Amino acid sequence: MILQPDQTLVFEGDSLTRRAMNPSADNWPLLRMNNWHRSYAELVEEWLFAHRPDLRLKARHAAIGGSNIHDLHARYETQVKPHSPSWIIFTLGTNDCGIIGLDVFEAELSRYLDTARRASGSRFLYVGGFEAMPGLGEAEALHLAEARPYYDAARRLVPAFGGLAPDFGPALRAKAELHFSQSPFHSYYGDGLHFNALGNHVLAGLVLEALGVFGAPQSSSAA
Repeated sequence: MILQPDQTLVFEGDSLTRRAMNPSADNWPLLRMNNWHRSYAELVEEWLFAHRPDLRLKARHAAIGGSNIHDLHARYETQVKPHSPSWIIFTLGTNDCGIIGLDVFEAELSRYLDTARRASGSRFLYVGGFEAMPGLGEAEALHLAEARPYYDAARRLVPAFGGLAPDFGPALRAKAELHFSQSPFHSYYGDGLHFNALGNHVLAGLVLEALGVFGAPQSSSAA
């Protein structure tokens, strides 16, 4: 069992973890009407609350849509560090590509991981490695291809700082293809690159597996 009693989990990253914006900018009715403000992060928290009350876990949500590695640094001191997180579970890389050079991304992510580990002894679960799945448009598929080097870089770095970085892409795609073969309405996408309720439910299950809650825990290796 990877999770331990009384730990605090902080969900961090970009809109794949939390589509909401800063409170004063979170005024998009369509966000709430389509339930886009709920992602795998809320589902993981709710599953743990409902089914593992013995662990007495706490969860906090710091992710903001559109974030890149510089944004994670900018809010660490006020939004993450005060919670002394045992785990930081995060998505990253989708917004970094095309804006931040890969070498800068790697250096800044290493600095972030080192800072959090030194400050709170935090461990990390990187949720990444996403691949094109049925229902994705051509433009979005191209963007994923551009983001792949950033996903791969994160998956190399996170284990070096004591974290877990399974490649979620193949497992998510395999399930997506099975669902899509049943009906073209079974796509995992709500719009563009963002997951709908079905996609987030499946991703939440993979995250829980990676944390060793059920199923076979993923290897901490980036391979």
